[in-house]
Amino acid sequence: MSKPSLSNMLLIFILSSGLVAVMFSDFVLASEAMGDSWNTMAPMNQARGRLGAIAVDGKLYAIGGSLASFASRNETEYMATNECYDPTANTWVTLAPMPTPRYGFAIATYDGKIYCIGGYGYNESSLVGNSELGVNEVYDVVANSWNIKAALPVSGGSLQAQVVAGKIFVIDQLNGTLFMYDPASDIWVAKTELPSWGRGLVSAVVDDKIIVTGKFYFLIDQRLTNERKILIYDIKTDRWNEGTLGPEVDAHTSAAGATSGLYVPQKVYVFYGGLVTATLVYDPVTDGWSDGRAMPVDRFSFDVAVIDDVFYVLGGFPALGGEPLAVNEQYVPADYQGTLPSESFLDDSGFVGVLVGMVMAVVVVISLIFFFKNKKGKNQTAQEV
Repeated sequence: MSKPSLSNMLLIFILSSGLVAVMFSDFVLASEAMGDSWNTMAPMNQARGRLGAIAVDGKLYAIGGSLASFASRNETEYMATNECYDPTANTWVTLAPMPTPRYGFAIATYDGKIYCIGGYGYNESSLVGNSELGVNEVYDVVANSWNIKAALPVSGGSLQAQVVAGKIFVIDQLNGTLFMYDPASDIWVAKTELPSWGRGLVSAVVDDKIIVTGKFYFLIDQRLTNERKILIYDIKTDRWNEGTLGPEVDAHTSAAGATSGLYVPQKVYVFYGGLVTATLVYDPVTDGWSDGRAMPVDRFSFDVAVIDDVFYVLGGFPALGGEPLAVNEQYVPADYQGTLPSESFLDDSGFVGVLVGMVMAVVVVISLIFFFKNKKGKNQTAQEV
């Protein structure tokens, strides 16, 4: 038998390592990633909850937050941290901090700038250690600098902000007020209030309409009750309408975002955590709901941002209490048709599988070399005899 060529041995090596890697690993190419799935990405540099998350030009920004899960009299627990995540490199960098450390603020982006509005800031004279703010601080992602703009007309915490048609709409879920901000003129205008107010409300934008869902409070016969609702705001008519409710989820907290329609249809994704974890998907076209896979790490006071129809759920506090988290989990919606930013996702078992495959392939090649050398030696001995 003739000696195998180097190309043949190389082919054996490639086939062996590839086969074993597939058998023993969980290696998944990004372009072939399954929809309705979660991936663990690089954690933030600063662990925190009650932060603001927003996407600008394909990158994710995590700003502000708190080290305490409830109101704190410790000034150092109010965060001004500003970090940027690059999904392609799967890395974080720390940028210029927000001038006013706070949490529970509204966050929105327009024309390459990030607007951080209101929230809860440290107040030594307050009984609980904080107070509601109206400050409007704007971050320029190119210049890596902050500027101060016209403040929200009323101070507020637990705020939501959405951008529609070049205007920023800020919802105060604790009293139901709605204000519209024009970044071009730096002017605020009061709009039609929500029909009711609530706590833990979440919002998103689909087809130039603001969708708000959660539990709303009502006064019935002088008694305070709560009822789940979904409200849809039309900026053209300045009116609120109701949509169909989804399944009951007894969760501690939630956050929401909407897809753009680039790689999946435009829908609102609501992520629940704290007491239970769940993902619910609202389709404005059918006015119906469906289930998604729940996030792996159960937590509350997290925030969500979306880049090209892929969601990133950041930070928060453990469901059973404890120190703040730096976790960064990526959610890929069902029927996703795009290519994920990272080239591949490979967990620890995947690395082990690939290493095992490579080692076994090397063993196979070495064994073949010794086999053929030994066979050649025996043939020479036989010929001499």
